[in-house]
Amino acid sequence: MYIIKSPSTYKQAPNLLMEIGVHLKPYGTSFLFLAEPMLWDMTKESIIQSFVKEGLCWEYEEFENKCSFPAMEKAAARLKAGRFDGLVTMGGGKACDTGKGAAYRGGVTSIIIPTSAASDAPCSGSAVVFTPEGMPDGMERYPSNPALILVDSQLIANAPAIYLIAGMGDALSTFFEARVHYNYKMPTQRGSDVRLSSYSLAEACNNILMRYGREALAAARRHEVNEALELVIEANIYLSCFGFENGGLSLAHGVQEAISFIPECSQLLHGMRVGFGTLCLLVLEDRDQAEIEEIFAFCMDIGLPITLEEQNLVDDVEGKLRQVLRQTITPGHPAFVMPPDKTVEDLFQAVLKTDSIGRSLKK
Repeated sequence: MYIIKSPSTYKQAPNLLMEIGVHLKPYGTSFLFLAEPMLWDMTKESIIQSFVKEGLCWEYEEFENKCSFPAMEKAAARLKAGRFDGLVTMGGGKACDTGKGAAYRGGVTSIIIPTSAASDAPCSGSAVVFTPEGMPDGMERYPSNPALILVDSQLIANAPAIYLIAGMGDALSTFFEARVHYNYKMPTQRGSDVRLSSYSLAEACNNILMRYGREALAAARRHEVNEALELVIEANIYLSCFGFENGGLSLAHGVQEAISFIPECSQLLHGMRVGFGTLCLLVLEDRDQAEIEEIFAFCMDIGLPITLEEQNLVDDVEGKLRQVLRQTITPGHPAFVMPPDKTVEDLFQAVLKTDSIGRSLKK
């Protein structure tokens, strides 16, 4: 069986927020906005002007920077208490995931406005949930992806460049994880075969990063939008999502998940750990040396970690690493597919080897 999952509509352009009312009008007349107070204060003037112009109604709900089940329930209760046609979530990955869960529980249309290109969370049909204390609390999947993604590329360019770097780390895994599923004919986490169309878009994501990633980062550091940045934003947010939804997840995310359970590593951005996990996957598969060198060079050039020390893991490295890998990478786990004939011990050794290569390159 072949399943395709993606958002219904994706729009991207500079200053898209200035005309938000035009883009939301087809989805109803009354919307609840979910965003952090500082972000709402920065953007509400443009939003309200556009809403007034289009004759739309709005209310605001504060997002408290925690993607947890209680946070989803709180926003959903507000939706159920009002007469809203949609929930418009603005922010980073945690806000986007909270909004998806709240919209699903509230029975309204989910509309996402990402404020950074740090991950593919805005487009996905799932949410990575944490406890109120900030520890991983599982993943929740929804029947459909968000109805509308509005990406204001100038808003993305204005964000700190570290978020674009993390997004490229997340997107970097897309092709290599899809390749595991495609080559070994393994189904995705949703039980779908990986067909050539999905595989090709995952490959396109990688090609964009390799060709335009460095130039895009330079533009982001100047807070300027150019064609390279537009392409990488699309790769980070849309192509990366399409790739993982329809191409599958593998050990780049598995390593990330494991490392996130080590307390001193948990504060790093998701994509920073995924970038390192991608290197580990390539080493585990014993890929062509030229390919491994190309990806190491890319990570170094844009500032993704290539060692465990850069992820704050310096004490009892082997003990902590072995423990979290055994806890996380369990047999048959649908999200972290292991290439055939590889074991968790093989992965453990691959992570240590990746770290060793990274340390030698940092000298």
